[in-house]
Amino acid sequence: MPTRPIPARKIKDIIDLRTATTVSRRQLEQMFGISKSTVHKYLSAFASSPLSIQDLANLTDKNIHTALLGCSPAPNAQQQALLEQMPSVHKRLADEHTNLRQIWREYRASNPLTYGYSQFTNLCAQWCRQNHLRRIRNHPWFPLVISEPDRATLKQWRLSKNRRWERAVALLGHQDESLNGICRKLERSRKTIKQ
Repeated sequence: MPTRPIPARKIKDIIDLRTATTVSRRQLEQMFGISKSTVHKYLSAFASSPLSIQDLANLTDKNIHTALLGCSPAPNAQQQALLEQMPSVHKRLADEHTNLRQIWREYRASNPLTYGYSQFTNLCAQWCRQNHLRRIRNHPWFPLVISEPDRATLKQWRLSKNRRWERAVALLGHQDESLNGICRKLERSRKTIKQ
């Protein structure tokens, strides 16, 4: 669960004390009862922003978080290259029967020394926010295509008391999987599976 942002007044006081006096970060942590990482986050955000102490004092409580944390450093070359591909990624997610993990795998295959999956998804979400686009849900499963004989078998399993159909549904998670494929996976005959 994400933590609540600290009040704007507290942020202003932390930055004022740090810039105007010789108070250490550890003393700031103890004075305000906040963590080391939070103090570091706001002090480094202020240091990398174009804001002055006077600008900070003039900001309203609503705008202080966006003014400080919205000033992110410019993307590096690798990040910029990925961000340039995001329009096509977003379009593929909307149009095709694909998901973000599959697109990442393709991206990773063509660029082996690049971002992992979590960084890729974070950059995708960041790009969507910056462009005021709704993030497309990442559907991990594709619609199942089950043949009629397999559908009849699944219906029989669903009606049985031992719930073998749950395992069958999990095994049928791939589009090209058939009853014969399940038989091979479970190492059982078709007749045994149908019983």
